[in-house]
Amino acid sequence: MKRSMRIFRNNVVVGLFLVAPLGITAYIIYLIVRMVSRNWVTKSVTDVVFGVLPQFVKDGMGRFMISQIIAIVLLVLVLFLIGFFVRSFFGRRLYRLAEQLLIRIPVFNKIYIQVRHISETIFSQRETMFQQVVLVEYPRRGLHSMAFVTSSVPTSFDGNFAAENGGTPQERVALFVPTTPNPTSGMMIFVPKADVRPLKISVADAMKLIISAGTVYPGEGEVDDRPTLLDRLEQWITRETPLESPTSHANPD
Repeated sequence: MKRSMRIFRNNVVVGLFLVAPLGITAYIIYLIVRMVSRNWVTKSVTDVVFGVLPQFVKDGMGRFMISQIIAIVLLVLVLFLIGFFVRSFFGRRLYRLAEQLLIRIPVFNKIYIQVRHISETIFSQRETMFQQVVLVEYPRRGLHSMAFVTSSVPTSFDGNFAAENGGTPQERVALFVPTTPNPTSGMMIFVPKADVRPLKISVADAMKLIISAGTVYPGEGEVDDRPTLLDRLEQWITRETPLESPTSHANPD
């Protein structure tokens, strides 16, 4: 009886943890659609559309189904208009002003900044200002950090470092050393070009490696062989409940 209850509990826990991410995502989408469908604009559009539809369509779909479809269409349209507006000259200025106001609101600004960092991280894998992925000994000799070349240091600016090289200008590059797992923050350093080691990987692959904290390496193939959520749950169950020996209930005689 005790073993059966343990198996029942483990299966419930596995089912809960596997369904939870999908359920939370679906619930958030449901809340957004529900909020839009209760808007007076959506209700007005639904009244107009529902009034001109043939009777067999009304009987087949119903007012609620039609209102949900209209809500989704209006939501996509509103998102399109917002994107179109903020990409204009005036919209871009208004967006920056609104963002400056938002980051001054206590508590709310922490949430907004974290969500913005996640969005920036996702899109930074597609288009970045980074030119090349390199290895550099930083923050000290013997320790290697992954960095991105952002620019070559102009000769006029390199004069600030001339004293370190006996007054002779040296070719240097500006590097961005990102932090993990959030590569949108990090350190900018100036390094002699001879001290950097180029890596034969793309910026996108380097971003994946940084975000995963060194668990996803490029060149391992398209199939991701890392443990899935289900694998981790099975490992937890195995550690928490050791398998009983087949002969544990056998007659000792």
